[in-house]
Amino acid sequence: MAEKRANDSPPKSKLGVAMAYSLNHWENLTRFLVDGDLERSNNRAERGIKQFVMGRKNDLFSDSVRGGAIPVESSLAS
Repeated sequence: MAEKRANDSPPKSKLGVAMAYSLNHWENLTRFLVDGDLERSNNRAERGIKQFVMGRKNDLFSDSVRGGAIPVESSLAS
């Protein structure tokens, strides 16, 4: 059914591009159904790295060399 729907929509349209992407990556998109250890989303991993990303973003415009080095030191300490 998805293949027929993909053929019905123009390939350059946003829907056509999205359908082609999902059909081309179908095995990877449904892998969590086969392997029970995999999670459906990466929210846990995103939350785990958020502190480093936000620190790096906040220190990007720091006025001192020391302030810009803090995210590197904290990431190496973990």
